[in-house]
Amino acid sequence: MTAETSARHPKVLIISQGAPGVGKDPNSIMLWRLLKHFPAGSYMVLSSRGNWLDGRVPQAQQEEGYRCFRGSVVRPGISRSNGGTAGMVRSTYATLRTLLDWLGRSGFGRWVKEYILHGIVDPISVVVQTWSAVVTATATIENEDITSILAISDYGPCFMTGWIAHRSTGAPLDLFIFDLWRENNFGWFDELVASLFQQRVLAASRRVFSAGEGVSEYLSTKLGIESVVIRNSVVARGATSVGSRSVLALPMVVLYTGGISWAKLDTILDMIAVVRDMVGIEFHVYSPQSQDQLAVMGVTGNNVVLHQELPADEVRDRQAAADVLYLPMSFGEKGWHVVETAQPAKFAEYMASGVPVLIHAPAYAFVARYARAHDIAIVVDQPGPDELKRVLMALISDRTEAQRKADRAAALASKSYDSLEVSHLLQSYLLRERA
Repeated sequence: MTAETSARHPKVLIISQGAPGVGKDPNSIMLWRLLKHFPAGSYMVLSSRGNWLDGRVPQAQQEEGYRCFRGSVVRPGISRSNGGTAGMVRSTYATLRTLLDWLGRSGFGRWVKEYILHGIVDPISVVVQTWSAVVTATATIENEDITSILAISDYGPCFMTGWIAHRSTGAPLDLFIFDLWRENNFGWFDELVASLFQQRVLAASRRVFSAGEGVSEYLSTKLGIESVVIRNSVVARGATSVGSRSVLALPMVVLYTGGISWAKLDTILDMIAVVRDMVGIEFHVYSPQSQDQLAVMGVTGNNVVLHQELPADEVRDRQAAADVLYLPMSFGEKGWHVVETAQPAKFAEYMASGVPVLIHAPAYAFVARYARAHDIAIVVDQPGPDELKRVLMALISDRTEAQRKADRAAALASKSYDSLEVSHLLQSYLLRERA
C-alpha cells in the first residue's frame, strides 16, 4: 500500500455475486451478517443489477432485517445489465432459453439446450458480464476514493473483475473464497477460466480469506496458500428453551431449510425414502424453489411437507421449534472437493438453535469431520436410507444423547460464530490494516 493510500480513510469496494440485505442465497446472507456491523461509509458493494428490487439501490441507510446497508451499492454489476452489449446478450439468451425449453420436451431438445445454450451462449454472457463489471469497478475505484478491493465468490466473474480492476488501478486486492473456484462443479468454460487464472489471481492478492476451516485446509494443503478464516456466522439472539424439550410429541418433525442443489439432492431423497413409510415422523422442507420445481427433482411424497421460503427470523423460529435439523451433503462423485471443504451457512444456524442436528454426509465431508471432532451432531456417513432410518427410529425413542450434542453445539456457536465478533475480525484486516 502506498503512503497516499494509507493516509486515506479505508473504504473497500466489495465485488460479489450475492447482494447483502437482498438475496436469500448463502453468499448474500453471509455478507449481510458481516457488513451490518461495518462503520457507515467504509465500503461499497458492486453486485448484480437484478438483485435490487424495482431498480432501487439503497444508499447509506440501515433498515430492519435483511435490507440493512451502511455503505453504498454500485450497479450495473456482475450480471443482468439491462443496456448495451450486455443487455443484448441477455435478451438473446432469454429468447434461446424460451425456444429450447419448448424443444426440451424431446430428447433432442434437451441435448440442444445442454450443449448449445449452456455450451456457447453462457460463455459469451459471462465474458460480457465480467467486462461490464470491470468498467464499473474501475470507474468506482477512481471516483469514490476506494482504498482496496475485496472480491467474494465461488464464481469466476467476481474474482476476474477484482483482479483486472486491481491491475488497472493499483488498488490492493483481497479475496474471500466463500466456496472453491477451480475445483467446483461448474460448466466447461468456467472450469477453463479457473484453470487458467486461479493461480494468477491468488498470486496477485494481498490476503485471502476463507469461509471456514475446510476451505482454509484445502488452500493450505493443495495450493500452499495461507488464509484467514472468516466463519459463516449467526446473529446473536436470546437463548430459547424450545429446542430442549424433554418430551417428544409425535409426529417428530425433521426440518431442512434452504435451496436444494446437486450438492445435497441425493441425501434429501434418502430422507424422503425413509419417512415415506414411517409412522410418527414428518420431513418439513422450507425452500426458495417452487413445489413444481421440487416435484421434478423428486422432493415430494408421503410425510413430506413443503413450505415456501420465510424471512430469516421466521426461519430461525421454525428451526428452534423442530425436533431434528437435517444437514445433507452429497455422496456423489461430482464436486466432491466442494463437499470435502464446505461449511454451509445453515450449519451455524443449526448449531445456534439448540436443536439436535442430523448430518448425512460422507466421512470426508468437512461438516462430518467437524461435528465428530467437537461432538456437536449425529453423523450418518453411509449413503442410502438404511442407516438413516435406524438413527431416526432411535431418535423417536430417546433424544437424550442428541440433545447433549445440541447443547454443546449451541455453546460453540455462541463462542465462535457470533456475527459481531466475526465481523470485527474481518474489519481488523480490511479497515485497520492488521498484519
